Amino acid sequence: MSKLEAERNRVSRRASSSWEEDADMKTLEPLPLHHRQMAGASLQLQLQRAAKLLDTGAARATRFLWRYPTARIILLFYLVFVHLVLMYLLHRLQEQADNNTPNEVEESMRLFNRTSR
Repeated sequence: MSKLEAERNRVSRRASSSWEEDADMKTLEPLPLHHRQMAGASLQLQLQRAAKLLDTGAARATRFLWRYPTARIILLFYLVFVHLVLMYLLHRLQEQADNNTPNEVEESMRLFNRTSR
């Protein structure tokens, strides 16, 4: 019986050590070529779907604007309005930044240390 137990222990030790070596080897091995190609193909497929979605959306928007000239005028005024509002905001913020002292800028960015006060 001790011979049988010794044989079992030896086999189980050999199996566990080979499993650990296999696990270590698998963590060091790069992905096989077909897995890398599948990952690349998946990314390429997602990019193609995104491009197709953008293309169909642009085509629909173009058709809509082509059919409705009033929508084109409204879109033009909207874009001009947004542009002017952003320019105004940037101008005001630049004036405000120019008029602030370095301490006010530091305080507005919350760079000061609260424990020192």
